[in-house]
Amino acid sequence: MGVTPKKFSVIVRFYDTHKLLSKEGIENLSQKAIEKGYFDQAHFNRNFKKLTGVNPSSKLMSILYNT
Repeated sequence: MGVTPKKFSVIVRFYDTHKLLSKEGIENLSQKAIEKGYFDQAHFNRNFKKLTGVNPSSKLMSILYNT
């Protein structure tokens, strides 16, 4: 597949979190990130940057997740 099992799990966790945020919005982002397996919001933010190449600013998050 071209990716390591660890990288694959990071992608799947990010995708699951993205789906949740798309459905429920970014309120309580820290709690939602923890529910999906991140240690905290900063951990989610680092993964967001690594996978998308963009910092997850509040404006970008509002646009992406329609809040």
